[in-house]
Amino acid sequence: MQKSNIPSIKRRFAGSALIVILLLASLTAEAELIEKIVAILDGELILLSDIQQELENPVAQVLADFDENSLQEEDVLTYVIERKLLQQEIQYLAAPKEKTLTKTIVLEYISKTFGHRTLEDLQQKLLTHRISDRDLEEELRLYMKGINYIRRKFRFKADIDNPDIVLKLFQKWLEDLKAKATIQVLDTDGRSL
Repeated sequence: MQKSNIPSIKRRFAGSALIVILLLASLTAEAELIEKIVAILDGELILLSDIQQELENPVAQVLADFDENSLQEEDVLTYVIERKLLQQEIQYLAAPKEKTLTKTIVLEYISKTFGHRTLEDLQQKLLTHRISDRDLEEELRLYMKGINYIRRKFRFKADIDNPDIVLKLFQKWLEDLKAKATIQVLDTDGRSL
């Protein structure tokens, strides 16, 4: 009777697999961190590449008033965190039907929040930088959904056709979102600030 070679093949395969696993483990032990973690928002990592992506976005540069000469990572991080909070909260909501009113309220909010002197100043910067309406609406989509959410939520409790009232309700809602969120900003060594 001839003996089966199967146990011998299994031992060889197991030995080869073990060598490959040990080799891969030694390579990953010396792997270098390629992406820098800038902050953690409710367990979601905010990476340096997220910050750089916003820095390269001409619409975000104008809206958040990024000044290339005196730019601080924290300035961009504030904008990124706010957008991620909005995305977590309203990602499944429909786009607003009253785009003109909603867009005006959002631009007013952004002009007050991100250091523009006035709404007109922001609108002038958008024209100067030749930001198209399409690109602007794409960047404002999350904010517009947020305003739409506020207008629907308070439709029986507040004058939702009054932009000032809606703006105040939106600001309060965003402040509450930020207060509930766990935001951990990290320094250059990855330690919490």
